[in-house]
Amino acid sequence: MPPIPLSDAAPAAAPASAPAPARGARWRRALGWLPDIGADLLAFCTALVCAVLAALLVGSIGGCGGGVGTEGTGTFASVGSGPITGFGSIVVSGVRYDDSSASVSDDDGNGSDRSKLALGMVVDVEGGAVSTAADGVTLVSTATSVRTRRALLGPATDVAADGASLRVLGQLVLVTADTTLGNGLGTPAALAALPAGQLLEVWGLYDASRTAWVATRIALAPAGSTYCVSGPVATVDGGQGFTIGSQKFAGSTAGLAAGTVVQLKLQAVQDSSSRWVVSTQRSDTPFSGERDGAGVEGVVASVLSASRFTVSGITVDSSAAQVSGTVQPGARVQVRGKLSGGVLVATRVQASAAEQPRGYELKGTPTSLDTANRRFVLRGVTVDYSRASFQGGNAAALVGYTGVLEVKGSLSADRQVLAADTVKFDD
Repeated sequence: MPPIPLSDAAPAAAPASAPAPARGARWRRALGWLPDIGADLLAFCTALVCAVLAALLVGSIGGCGGGVGTEGTGTFASVGSGPITGFGSIVVSGVRYDDSSASVSDDDGNGSDRSKLALGMVVDVEGGAVSTAADGVTLVSTATSVRTRRALLGPATDVAADGASLRVLGQLVLVTADTTLGNGLGTPAALAALPAGQLLEVWGLYDASRTAWVATRIALAPAGSTYCVSGPVATVDGGQGFTIGSQKFAGSTAGLAAGTVVQLKLQAVQDSSSRWVVSTQRSDTPFSGERDGAGVEGVVASVLSASRFTVSGITVDSSAAQVSGTVQPGARVQVRGKLSGGVLVATRVQASAAEQPRGYELKGTPTSLDTANRRFVLRGVTVDYSRASFQGGNAAALVGYTGVLEVKGSLSADRQVLAADTVKFDD
């Protein structure tokens, strides 16, 4: 069947004096097989067919990479999981999410507040389409929900003298140059001075190659908090319990296998076999199902083949991806792609050493300017601009400035300050 043109063309043999066919006449001829249904209804049908075809045409254009540069077609739903590496909208797994109207909850599903989000917290984000901003580089989306994902909450033990490592609920925690510290913790070395059994909250990325959590944030936990631990099951001991890392837990083994990621709530004391007793448990994979845009940042747990690996309990197919760095167990990866059938079909994979500093970024209006110490506060974070290079202005222009700044930098030695590399005036 020949295609039906989307607009009328003049008949090839029409005499010059012949009037042009009325607009839509060809459509009326195409629908001539219909009974006489009246001019109004016929016009409605014609308009409806045109609208459907126009919609299909727009969809086909978008699928070819035009439009706003979204990650795929369909529902345009997106998900992301990883540590917060920026504010001004939160930056997670390489995407800047506008969280101004998003619901925020903790890992138990209890409502929380945006003001409690902090750099280094690991979160799961759901949102709309991921698109490319006007600069042609930045990926942006609008978040509908943000859920924080703690790795551990419990008493600290075996803290190294330099604060580079400790244990919480038997799980090894590594403190790196990228680990942010909450108020009251001071420098990493000060962790060793904490009172025995101090309750800590830990967010981080699990490194199966070292059987350890690489901490992205550590904070003091309120007294009386419920102990919890998340992570992949290492072994299952029949119907008696299971281990995470080298620590034993007394809980249900139904449906568990090595590699299953679980979240556990625990009683505050161990049993006679030195096992932590589980009060509640559930599976804890970041996301599943079908999503047009998906991203995750984590540490590679296993390499299944030349084009498949696992991270944070998710199988990644990198067969059609642009890959930078070496994907191997223990490497930190940032993956973007499409979630299909529970598999993250990657379009881009960036791999680096697990402890390579990632850098942080902030965007917003500065407050509390201290010109003597060359510091200001942005989104609740103290910024040291003494070594920064400026774009669109200089340090003197900070005085009285009420516009927007974009700051990129890394954590200071005491983990309380962001040492800015660049400060951009974004009026």
